[in-house]
Amino acid sequence: MLKIDRPVAMSLVATMLVGLLGGACAFYLELPLPWLLGSLLAAVIASKKISIVKAPAKKFSRAMRILLGVALGGSVADSIVSIDSSITVSLVSAIVFVVLVLLFGSYYFRRLANFSALDA
Repeated sequence: MLKIDRPVAMSLVATMLVGLLGGACAFYLELPLPWLLGSLLAAVIASKKISIVKAPAKKFSRAMRILLGVALGGSVADSIVSIDSSITVSLVSAIVFVVLVLLFGSYYFRRLANFSALDA
């Protein structure tokens, strides 16, 4: 059985509540990907401003990456099947945008936020 000490459990619960609140606010404001981007933005703000959200425990980081990959991969796979040839420019632009965000984001998280290379 997985044992989690009380401070880690409280931090995990606080992180979940902050993410839920951020996702709900983004959904209310009709932002794109509200439950992903809203939760992520709320967690980043909470970790920097009020320090209640901590970095994920190492034992959870692999599972979190797998869940995120499965969730995003399934939605992307469905949308690729229905691609029309007229949106090629949009698709290429999206790929370039994702690559740029990946490069700058990983640089930020590794160098400025002190994340490990795997977590960044």
